[in-house]
Amino acid sequence: MKHKLLTLVTLAVLLSIGSIAALGQSEPEQFIGEGTIVAFQKYDRHRERPYQRGTGTFVEEWIVRIDRWETGTKPPGYFLVHYDQVSVRALSDKEINQSKLRFTFREPIFHEAESCAGNAPLPSKHGDTTIHFRPARIEDFQRTEQGRSDVFPPLKDLPCLIANKPPAEATAQHGSGNGGWAHQRREYNAGLPVEDIVIPGSAGAPFGLPDKSEGSGG
Repeated sequence: MKHKLLTLVTLAVLLSIGSIAALGQSEPEQFIGEGTIVAFQKYDRHRERPYQRGTGTFVEEWIVRIDRWETGTKPPGYFLVHYDQVSVRALSDKEINQSKLRFTFREPIFHEAESCAGNAPLPSKHGDTTIHFRPARIEDFQRTEQGRSDVFPPLKDLPCLIANKPPAEATAQHGSGNGGWAHQRREYNAGLPVEDIVIPGSAGAPFGLPDKSEGSGG
């Protein structure tokens, strides 16, 4: 009986070790797509690689419009992106305003999706030197030049993706693919609720709504 019990315990330990090893060796699936950064979380923006002391990690949060996927089965659309390599490679204003970029993403793991939009500082109370934060909201995002006329779904409805690599400038050789997202955008945005919030730097256009000064036709 003792021998049988010992055998079962040994088998259970071996199976556990095998599962942990397989988990450590497996890499999350990557998604490669072309699109544009249409907005960024303004409190986490770093135009240059920040000076880093200690082991802290600098991040940025973007709203990205993917026009075409090269891999995977996700439909084109808007995504909330958590970029965690700012300490290695920060994006300049010119880069973040590029009209077409090539991204590499992965799905969030564990609790990454819960903080995908980042945090924003709360107003400090008199005499309080401690900085307090709250979860970021849509009004904490600022449009890029390329995103001035985009209509986004509410922040809570945006799927979260993680960027472990900086985006690269896309080239024409990758084609248009996926039926042409530029043609699909009008249908995608139709009927979606938007949050009518004016964002600093958005040329007076409410966040989520096209800039009327640029016209609504097309």
